[in-house]
Amino acid sequence: MSMVSWRELLAATTRRVGERPAARWLCAVAAGAERIDDVLDEPATVGTMAH
Repeated sequence: MSMVSWRELLAATTRRVGERPAARWLCAVAAGAERIDDVLDEPATVGTMAH
């Protein structure tokens, strides 16, 4: 099973929602992070991606 980083998920979310600020907020909330920049290179778990 390959790991997906929050950076990759942010890029995919930005493409999907079309607005980078909204995508950053969505990913930060899903990651449980104050700032998405703090976790960009960390792997996203199945549980957080489902959030």
